[in-house]
Amino acid sequence: MTEDTFQWSEHDALKGRARTVKLLKFPAEFDKALQAELKNTWRNLGRVYFCDGTKFSAAKQRKERNREKNFVNQERHKPYSKEGQEIKDYMNGLSVNLFTKIVEKNFAAAQMEADAIADSKVRKIQLIYLHRIFDQPQPFYAASANTDRIFGLGGSIPSLQKDVRRALTSGWDEADLKNAQLAICASLWKIDEINEYLTTGQSIWEHLFEFFPVPTSQQKIVKPILKNALYSLCYGMKVSNIKGEISKKLKFHGIQMRGEQFFQSDLMQILERGREKELARIESNGATTCFGKKLIITKTITARKILAQIAQAVEVKLMSHVIRFASKTDEFKVTLWQHDGFCAKFKRSEYSEPWKKKISDVVNGAAAENGIITYLEWK
Repeated sequence: MTEDTFQWSEHDALKGRARTVKLLKFPAEFDKALQAELKNTWRNLGRVYFCDGTKFSAAKQRKERNREKNFVNQERHKPYSKEGQEIKDYMNGLSVNLFTKIVEKNFAAAQMEADAIADSKVRKIQLIYLHRIFDQPQPFYAASANTDRIFGLGGSIPSLQKDVRRALTSGWDEADLKNAQLAICASLWKIDEINEYLTTGQSIWEHLFEFFPVPTSQQKIVKPILKNALYSLCYGMKVSNIKGEISKKLKFHGIQMRGEQFFQSDLMQILERGREKELARIESNGATTCFGKKLIITKTITARKILAQIAQAVEVKLMSHVIRFASKTDEFKVTLWQHDGFCAKFKRSEYSEPWKKKISDVVNGAAAENGIITYLEWK
């Protein structure tokens, strides 16, 4: 390849900057072939592996699955906390049959959801993920030095957009912590006004929609944008960048509103002030996670990164109770890990509701014990 078809950036280890691809152009014939494969045209027509041209086979796919499993079990992917290790061991120890069956059953429906995505680049990526998942359906999870969270390897089921993921995993039950990041940060930063708001049981999204009065038909588009903005605020992104991201994404969907409207909310203003106080404290003294991990500012670890790590550690601590409970019974399996949420497959559907309540009681009790105003919400 030449500079006209391939370019990548320089890396900088001191700044924690990885080398990334800046330009990648394949010949038109390749793109045409890729589009044909994404439309299933080549599903049974003698596929080969792109890297070496050898024939596709089930045996080679098993080797690839084992390679991924060995990769996530390397020492460098070991979580800091025992809670993180428990989550990782449980999720990576599941049977591949759990995933093979659900993917075979729902693949066509998930592909229809992906085909309906308006953004052509996002649509293409989601379709590529789906086809990778079709051939290797089981996600494997690894840890990172920069967070206590456990991540699914790229291109696996956790990488899918919500609508595509839910179509693919239809038949599994899903739950997540209500207002998780807001509740955790309000507790950690001791923001009384937000804690009082959360105790009312009101939806933070309904509150934010007061400042983004779009028709009900557009709320499905706007909510993920507001959710990402709220997470970004909790995890330290600059206010100017948050405003810019909101405006850019709304404009893409033809919605003539601005990111400044997000900070017209008194709750978001209060949250931002509480965050700045916490950042100042971290800059002066560093911080320690709920797992006892001491964090100090270095050339690569900023106060904003520490801010995020502290909240994410609490999230892991709360959600680890789900895995501990699941490990003690064969009545259900946690099938997908999504940080502040998960999917579960119940052995007997007629008994799923009592088991959901038991799971909720465990998690909700842990949240209350830690002074975090959240609860497990089943979808």
